[in-house]
Parts: sequence; C-alpha cells; structure tokens
Amino acid sequence: MNVKRVIVLEGILVLRSRAWWTVALLLALLIGFATLHSAGEHERAVENRTAMMLEEIERLASLNSLAVQVDQGKATAPSWRDPTNPEVSGRRLGFRYAAKPFLPFGFAVVGQGDLQAEMLRVSTQPVEEWAYANEWQNPHRLFFGRFDLGFVLTFLLPLAVIVLASGVLSDEKERGILPLIRSQGPSLRVWASLKLGLRWMLLTGWVGLLLVFFIGLQVDWNAFPFGLVVIDFLWMIGLVAIYLLAWFLVAGVVVSWQGPVALSLGWLLTVWLGLLVILPAGLNLMVDTGTGGPGRYTYADQLRKSSQEVEEEGGRVLDQFYHDHPELSGGGGAAGLAEYGTLRTALMLEVERRLSGLASGYRENRAKRELVTARIGWVVFPLHFQRGLMDLAGTGPERHEHFLSEVSRYHRIYRTFFFERVVRGDSFVAYHRIPTFAYRDERLAQRWDRLWRGGVGIIALPLCLWAGRWGRWRQ
Repeated sequence: MNVKRVIVLEGILVLRSRAWWTVALLLALLIGFATLHSAGEHERAVENRTAMMLEEIERLASLNSLAVQVDQGKATAPSWRDPTNPEVSGRRLGFRYAAKPFLPFGFAVVGQGDLQAEMLRVSTQPVEEWAYANEWQNPHRLFFGRFDLGFVLTFLLPLAVIVLASGVLSDEKERGILPLIRSQGPSLRVWASLKLGLRWMLLTGWVGLLLVFFIGLQVDWNAFPFGLVVIDFLWMIGLVAIYLLAWFLVAGVVVSWQGPVALSLGWLLTVWLGLLVILPAGLNLMVDTGTGGPGRYTYADQLRKSSQEVEEEGGRVLDQFYHDHPELSGGGGAAGLAEYGTLRTALMLEVERRLSGLASGYRENRAKRELVTARIGWVVFPLHFQRGLMDLAGTGPERHEHFLSEVSRYHRIYRTFFFERVVRGDSFVAYHRIPTFAYRDERLAQRWDRLWRGGVGIIALPLCLWAGRWGRWRQ
C-alpha cells in the first residue's frame, strides 16, 4: 500500500471528523481566553510596578529637600524620622525597590510568580526579613492559582490528545475493518504509527498557530529584542511539540492492546488523572516526608517569631540607652545620636546573625527537596513540561533564585553606603546618591540548557514505553 496515499486519506478523514473541529475550536477558545486574561493581569502588575517606582522617585526627592532644610536649621524632625540621620534613612526612609525584569512571555505563564515577589523593598534591614517572610499579598489566597496559558497547555491539552487518539485501531476493530487493513500490507505497528503521527502533526501545527497568533498580539515587541522573542517562540512551540508527542506515545501504548474505544478512553483518562493529579500530589507528600524541615509557610512563621523576639530584646537595650542618655529622647545631641545609630545598627546585625541559621536551614532543606524531586520526578513527565514553560516565561524557581542572589548583592552595596556614614556619624543629605538596583540577568545559555534538559525529561519515559511495546507488538 502506498504510504503517502494512506496519509492523505487519513488526513482527510481526520479533518472531516466532528471530533477534530470540536477540539480545534475548544483549544482556540481556551488558549485565547487564557492569553488575554493573563495579559490583563500582567498589565495591572506593570502599572503597580510603575506606580511604586514613581513613589520612590517622589519620596527620595522630598526627603532630600527636607534633609537639606533640617541640616541648615530651617526645619526640624523627630529623631525617629530625622532625614539627616543615616541610620534612620537606611532603615526606614531611603529604601529602594529592586524589581525582576520581565521576559517576553512572562505574562502568559504565571508559574510560581504568585508566590515569588517580583519586586522587593531593600533597606538596611536583614535580608531574611524582607526577601523571604514579607508578601505583597496574602499567599493563602493564591493557593487556587490562576487560569493562564501554562494551565491550558499542561492540563487541558492532553485531553485533546486523548480524544483524537483513543479511537486509533479500536474504531477499526469495532467496525470490523481491521482484518482488511492487515491484508493490505502494512503491519499494525506501522498503521498505528502513521495514524498517531498524522494526528500529532495536525494538533501541533494548530496549537503552534494559536500560540503565535494570540501571544504575538500581546507581546510588547518594543520592549524586547526581536531575536529573543523569536527564539522564545521557537522554544515554546518545540516544548509543546515534544509534550504532545509524549502524550501520543503514551496513547499509542494504550491503543496497541486493541480494546474497545470506551476501554481505551477510560485507560487514557486514568493515565491523565494519575500523571497530572495523583502522582504529583504523592510525589510532593514523599518529598515532604523524606526531607523533613519546615515548609515555606512554617518557615515564614518561624522567621517572624524569631525576628520579633530579637527585636523585643533589642528594644530593652535601646530603652536602657535612653535611660542612660535622657537628653537624646528629645532629639538633641549629634554625638549621642551618632552613638545611638551605631548601637541600633549593631542590634540589627545581631538580628541578622540569629536569623541566618534559620534561613540557611530552610535553604538547605529546599535544595534537598529539589534534589529528591529531580531523582524521582522523571516518572511524572508533565512536571518537566510545566517547569520548562515557567523557565521560558521567567517565573520558575531558578530565575527567582538568581534574582534573590542579585538582590543580596545589591543589599550589600546599599548597606555599605549607609553603614560607612553611620560609623563616621555624618549628617546625611545625599538621597540622590543612594545606589540603585542593577539587575544582571543569567546567560541565555544557562536557560537554554535547562530547557533542553527539560525536553529530554518530557520524552524519555514515553519513548521507552513505546519502544518496549513496539518490540513486543505482534499481529
């Protein structure tokens, strides 16, 4: 039998079927709605970030003007809000924002962005107090997640594969034409491979067109290099193609048993439920049980309690200082205020020292969790696809860790700027000279390497299952 003719005839049958047009229409609606919805949320996030940056500019300009007036004796301010005091300025007044830059597709895949602060308020306070414990919004409200493109592609797209692939061979067997197909020459392995391969190409092409259309309408082409956007488009379509191929291979293993259509559909839905719901939940439970240590929310609660205890102890020391220097309670005495600033800075460093052990334990436990997940998570290949989408959008854990490392580097520069003036007892009026945050993004090769490894993780297990079934398949 002419293979090319078989492919053409099968393609005509698929394109004439109601199942294909129903799937195509639903995918267009889902992908379009998810992209537009995520774009709206992203636009509000950009507006909030812009408003915060404008607030920073106006606040620092106002403080700089007030500091000049206080320094010249034209205005007064209480000691706890004295803009000329470098300790007060660095800890309370002159904080700056550090923001993680967006990537071209950051709006499309929220990923873990809901639980990871995209913008942090940097002051001389310990890193653990604002980088891990504080939230811009209540994290418990975010447990439900958002309806974004990542959810559609990871959870709903495999259902399209199930609808299109569940009838392969099973439909021919129920109609009684399977013996006729066998007599035409190609083996059932070749026949099933052609039918599944054709459906994979059609579905991949359709989803690729939808992604290019809907995402292309929402991407800010002026904000990113054209080459970067094109390359990210190719990476996304490539990940989707590999993910669909993995699901078609799994479907091929199921339909190769040539059971009724209802039975194949039931088994494929069971596999979908197991890979996307049951196994990830079980994997998370195993990791939690095996690694031990506090989770993120338990850690945040412990962090707040430890910080409060140290602050209360520091408050007693400061009360004693004011008891020994009552003349400072009214805000006078430049030398005494300098001494107070040095003492307050020392207490803040003590807070950081005590919290560093708790933070280090949490980070070690988190690294252990990542290692365990990498070792046993290869069975759940949708996890690799989901992480690949998050990495592509810049909302995954790896880029967030890099962002935190950049913020920590800036925090050291920021502290040095103020601590030098605290130790010298200088009067501070240089708000316009406070260092600004400069983000150094990771190299593209690092991100591409993770995406490549993720693609291998997606296809490895389904390909092994298909190869094993192919070798044992008999007429």
